[in-house]
Amino acid sequence: MNKKHLRTYVDDFFDTLEMYEDLARGHNFKTYIHQSVCKFFDFESKETAMDVYLSFFDAYRITMGESQNAFADLLDMMRSYEEKASTLTARQRDHYVHSVNVFLLGLAVFSQNAAYRRAFNTSVMDKKSYPFSYDTRNEEFFYRWGIASLFHDAGYPMEIIHKQTDQYLNFIVDAVGKKEEKVDTYLAFSDFSKFNTLPQLEGFPSFCQGFLQSYPGMTLENVSRPLDLLSAGIAQSLSVAFPSVKEKLDGFIADMQRFHFVDHGFYSAVIVLQWYAYLMQLSGWKSEYFFSPILNCATAILLHNYYGNVLQKEPFSLPPLKANLHPIGWLLILCDELQEWNREAYGWIDKTKPAADRSDITVTDGYIKVVYVSEKASLGSGFEREKENLLYSRLDLDQLFPEGFEVSSVSAGSAAWNMHQTFRETSVIPRPLLPQLEEVAKMIHSDYVQKHGSSKKPVPPELREWDELPEDIKYSNLSQARHISEKLRTVGCGIASADSGFAPLSELESGEIEALSALEHQRWVAERRASGWTLGPKKDIAKKISPYLVSWEDLTEPIRDLDRDAVRNIIPLLARVGLIAYRK
Repeated sequence: MNKKHLRTYVDDFFDTLEMYEDLARGHNFKTYIHQSVCKFFDFESKETAMDVYLSFFDAYRITMGESQNAFADLLDMMRSYEEKASTLTARQRDHYVHSVNVFLLGLAVFSQNAAYRRAFNTSVMDKKSYPFSYDTRNEEFFYRWGIASLFHDAGYPMEIIHKQTDQYLNFIVDAVGKKEEKVDTYLAFSDFSKFNTLPQLEGFPSFCQGFLQSYPGMTLENVSRPLDLLSAGIAQSLSVAFPSVKEKLDGFIADMQRFHFVDHGFYSAVIVLQWYAYLMQLSGWKSEYFFSPILNCATAILLHNYYGNVLQKEPFSLPPLKANLHPIGWLLILCDELQEWNREAYGWIDKTKPAADRSDITVTDGYIKVVYVSEKASLGSGFEREKENLLYSRLDLDQLFPEGFEVSSVSAGSAAWNMHQTFRETSVIPRPLLPQLEEVAKMIHSDYVQKHGSSKKPVPPELREWDELPEDIKYSNLSQARHISEKLRTVGCGIASADSGFAPLSELESGEIEALSALEHQRWVAERRASGWTLGPKKDIAKKISPYLVSWEDLTEPIRDLDRDAVRNIIPLLARVGLIAYRK
């Protein structure tokens, strides 16, 4: 990805963002999310993408007194499933890194296009219709857009299952000489109502009361069904009749079966509603938080495929979507369609096709221009026309980009480009809450200062007080704190609250300390290299040079002891924030 424009646009967004938790409770959540984004820009990978997911969903986690971040865990599982299962399909590309790029592209559009900001603020920030929106600058957009963009492909494993079954059965049919007899498969439920029913904890009728007052035609039974809620969200935002939308959406499972396809956005939207309904009831949050921003996000997720495939066809025949009608849905359609770079191919046909390795993106108040760059060959004018035609048919682009929308593609090294240039497993890992991680990070830094502090003036950047630390050093401490759960998992241990009932581990065995110390050094080297550090004979922070970017075996004993101290300190650090390590 070309960093010249997109990264600058995203930095502009974070410069204007305010986060309530930071201002009200003294956290550094914006710093952590921004730094994870910077790491992703520096080295775009599944690991740095995971840090973006973790930072966002930790910052907006619904606390239940447990250390699990279910949303990040689900997305991590989706990534692993996609990597391993989709190799059996013909056409399949990455959706894990893709969703982070969609997220960042949306931040860029918001920061650079005033018309989009007006559309969002007019549609969403009306305190009369929703009085609980964030008062902090741009946070309501950040919250809603983050959920919608990072979660919009969470249902993709359902689509992979269908593709796998179809491909495998047709392989069998072809192998016995029946190539003309194509087998069509579909995904079916023995009882779809079990999936299409929200969790209903004690007090569910009271939880729904405010929404029912706003929608007098709906019943408690309607509100308990995700598809009815999505129908209401579409009807309200797009001014179409609720009964018509409901009838079509209720029949969508049958339509997918009849025409042999799976819309992963449909499943992603229902998953979001299921999980947030459960968590918000369990935690006692205001029901308005669910029925306004979360329903809005889920509707956007549904619309990113459903708008063009269903709502623009009979009997609705809706025109290209205007941004002011559903700003999050509009932006998700745009960014999901534009994000074509650095998408790893898993399917065997997609592996043979030319693909965009990076892009150059320009966004202004008047226009948007995307140039896709392929290392092997140009994607071709057909690709460009198809992309432009699709987006012009789906979205009213002139409303936000009156000076135009342009897509082009070139091969790297071509004259056109030169001219223009002028390791995880599927198991779920318990993770401490972000505020706990933040406290651990501060303690790690404090211990480091106590051991290595000096009277040298001026004080070196890495030895300053926490509030005066550069953001990248704060994030480095947070990364070390976050990696504690990964280290413990490798030696068969977990993390739990002190009152969980697990037998607390008092210390690690000597062999475990040595193994985890080597692992900590490996993590540190990877983090440094991703941040642009290089190997050199003498440490130079300004130039990002370190003599310690070598293997564990090549370190001197005094330097190895720094990593051993960090590992020995894991259990005391956890204890200081009310957590324990225990053997599984």
